[in-house]
Amino acid sequence: MASSKQNNKNVKTKTAQKKQTVQPSVKEEQKKPVNTKVRNFFISVCLILFGMFYILFLCTNLFGVVGEVFQKVTLGLFGIIGYLIPFVFIYAGIQLKANETLLKHRIIITVVFLVLLAALYNVIVFRAQIDEDITFNRKFTDLIQQLFSDGINIKSGGVIGGLVSEPLILLCAN
Repeated sequence: MASSKQNNKNVKTKTAQKKQTVQPSVKEEQKKPVNTKVRNFFISVCLILFGMFYILFLCTNLFGVVGEVFQKVTLGLFGIIGYLIPFVFIYAGIQLKANETLLKHRIIITVVFLVLLAALYNVIVFRAQIDEDITFNRKFTDLIQQLFSDGINIKSGGVIGGLVSEPLILLCAN
């Protein structure tokens, strides 16, 4: 009986020793944050470079068709506020490199601010016809096309600004 108790005790100590060897070593724990730091550095550099190329796409004609498409889509969606979009990418890259905490929240707040700024620009600058044109019978696709083309020509806050501001204009017009 004593030998069976001692055997059980030996089995328990062997399993305890096995459990201790399963835990990761100090070197493995140190490798994990290094990989995260390298990944975040790589992402931040890519975001900053993309933001810089985005500025070149919007402001110059160096990139031909690709630059023209970027410019039309960005301005059509956001109007003149679209020129601030590349700076959001650069800001995100700098924030990711400098301070990784609360990055998602800062980016979301920045994007919401830009959308509201586009809507405000749309309310101030976009001159919709106040006659029969501003009604709920107005075709949605016509409004989107007008907002997109006026956004490209910097005459509105683009489609995004229009989708936020047009319901407010309709609400206040009545």
